[in-house]
Amino acid sequence: MKRVEAYARRIGAETINDWLAGRKWSLELNAVWVHEMKEQGRRLIDIGPHFERRWRFIKGLEKGQPPSDVYALERRLLKGYPLYEKHFIRGGRYGGGVPGLSIGEDWATEPFFP
Repeated sequence: MKRVEAYARRIGAETINDWLAGRKWSLELNAVWVHEMKEQGRRLIDIGPHFERRWRFIKGLEKGQPPSDVYALERRLLKGYPLYEKHFIRGGRYGGGVPGLSIGEDWATEPFFP
């Protein structure tokens, strides 16, 4: 979620956390949020998966994680939605990202290409 929050701040957008307004996140609420945003005719921006985190998982490195079930759900729910915007580049399964996006710590500035 650090990537999402960082990009939202950069472009002046809201995230699901704004909509939750203190409620505890759940996969079910995530789906409700996507449906509500679509019903309201909101523009929904996709910053893509965390490519470096996926690559680290495959390599067995620290902070690696498998592909996100949440991201997969959102992609399915947004398929064909006319106000969906892709804001990332892709270079294979483990390479890509939002140009210039940085979440600090020990993560590379995007895009990441192994």
